[in-house]
Amino acid sequence: MNNEEEYQLAPLACPRCDQEFDIAEGQWEYTCESCGHRVDNMQAQFAYSRGYDAYFAGQRVFMEIPPSRRSRVAYAEQAHVGTKLYTEAYTAIQEAFQSNLAESQCYKAIEIMASIANRFIQTELISPLEANYWTSLIIEQVNRKELEDLSLRLSQPTTGLLSPLARLRWRMRKRQLEKGLVRVGRRIHLIEQNIAFATPPRVRKVSSGRIGAYNA
Repeated sequence: MNNEEEYQLAPLACPRCDQEFDIAEGQWEYTCESCGHRVDNMQAQFAYSRGYDAYFAGQRVFMEIPPSRRSRVAYAEQAHVGTKLYTEAYTAIQEAFQSNLAESQCYKAIEIMASIANRFIQTELISPLEANYWTSLIIEQVNRKELEDLSLRLSQPTTGLLSPLARLRWRMRKRQLEKGLVRVGRRIHLIEQNIAFATPPRVRKVSSGRIGAYNA
């Protein structure tokens, strides 16, 4: 992570078109200048921003602790501060997921939750089932992105002697990804049932034709 990324504030974004925007201090209403959509999830936007900033602040704290000394008493206070920031981030992102986020935000938020869950499972702050949930969502979104890229590639003409062989490999990989997405989707659905969310987080893409369309 470079310094620019490290200190960059979380961008607010339109849930419909993914266009980033800025607001004035104290502003709670916004109409997207790109698509005209009225952004009515400002509370979720601010929760996402809080979670994003707390996560990277916590990450900086943990990065300052030498990996071989993270269990030492001398670093216990730093570890406590880092864990507190991660907890704030985890809670804020959960709040943000009660509303539809923009696609870019949803991708980043899932990455953050999976990263925090990986640390929390080591200290039993969350259950293995919950950690598995966020890991499965990461797998789903990575595979979905590859599938979308392959579909776009297959929709375009190719030239050259090796192009038929390349297209055959792409189609085979596309079928693998489609089957894999069905399996991971079933696993995620089963985990959601077992966790029994009071209000399921809106973390999964409903339609690839709608940018930023996510739901539980």
